[in-house]
Amino acid sequence: MSETTNLPSFTCPHCGGEIQYDGKGVTARCAYCGASAVVPLELRPSSPAPTMNVVFETAQPTRSGRSSSIGCIAIMAIFLVIGGIVFSVVSSVTRSVDEVTQSVGQSAALIKATALAAVSAPAREPTRKPTPTLTPTPAFAAVTMKFGSQGIGPGQFEHARAVAVDGTGRIYVGEYEGGRIQVFDPAGKFINQFFAGDKKTLLLGFAVDRKGIVYIADGGDVTRYDGATGKLLGKLAYNGGPGFGELALAPDGSLYAMWYQRRSGLFTSLDGAREDLVHFDNSGKVLKVVNGVISSMTDNLELDNALVVDGRGNLYVGAQNEGAIFKFGSDGKYITRFGSSGEGAGQFDNLSALAIDGQGRMFVSDSSGIKVINPVGNPLASIDISGGADSFVFDDTGALVVATRNEVLKFKVMEK
Repeated sequence: MSETTNLPSFTCPHCGGEIQYDGKGVTARCAYCGASAVVPLELRPSSPAPTMNVVFETAQPTRSGRSSSIGCIAIMAIFLVIGGIVFSVVSSVTRSVDEVTQSVGQSAALIKATALAAVSAPAREPTRKPTPTLTPTPAFAAVTMKFGSQGIGPGQFEHARAVAVDGTGRIYVGEYEGGRIQVFDPAGKFINQFFAGDKKTLLLGFAVDRKGIVYIADGGDVTRYDGATGKLLGKLAYNGGPGFGELALAPDGSLYAMWYQRRSGLFTSLDGAREDLVHFDNSGKVLKVVNGVISSMTDNLELDNALVVDGRGNLYVGAQNEGAIFKFGSDGKYITRFGSSGEGAGQFDNLSALAIDGQGRMFVSDSSGIKVINPVGNPLASIDISGGADSFVFDDTGALVVATRNEVLKFKVMEK
């Protein structure tokens, strides 16, 4: 301070002279150089007292006290630098906190939005592996064609008792009574008809060879007809007289026929009654006769027998009373038998027809439908036939053609 006054003073930053400050304003004019200078903060009445615990030695200002003025400026610079650093750090921290808060807020908002979307969205079915598609097991036999109905017109039947097929696939259907024979093409379309015998004729045996020659037995002789025209071709000669029933053709064109010594009336024993197996060649000549072919082995009279020949020439006789199937070689010698009377597995009830397919499987008609067995009699499958099957045969395509009372069915049979 000046020795002549009590006013505070500070060094002029322009000339280094002493400027006395009267306490008014923030600037003061230098009496030496006339320039205005900013009054230091510590000299201003409104400036707060320093809060830092720093002790400064106050130098007595002199006219030539430039070093004291420079020291004050240096201190002020230090304070400004420190303040700037602190402000920068605080600002940086504040900005970081704001950024973190904003990021957290955005994350929270995203989580909240996701949760709300999950709650409001419809429930989704859990992803499941597709269930494997099961292929239905095909039926053992499936109907591929059928024709016929009740009546007496073309393509109608009163009682279709027998069915056969020739080498071209034409289908022949014989009525049980009246001797009516109808002929159809492989698709079941009616071709023609003719009559064998008269109105009293009963069709007991029926067979057709590959050339379309029709063989009929009605309890008397075996008679042949031309299937295409219905022309009578004559009878097969047999010295035992009339009495023929069931018939079966072999692959070589020869014919097997059941002949009965007696087939009607009251039977108390085998005396005067017998069933013989007669084998004709393809020209109608007798090759062999087996007397009492079944009764000689069972001591039971057999009046109804089904016949079929396999591809090797073996003959099978289905004996209805015995409920069994008997196998014979092409020479007529007995080989074996299987089955018995009954309704269980391996049994037959009211056995009435036989057929053998190209795989050697045997098809047997009884009261339950058609049973399929292997060559030794073991059950393989069954075919349900509404109303029963009176007769059936295989054509060259392997289709099973079945005659029911008023209808003819064709089946595709499953192979092995």
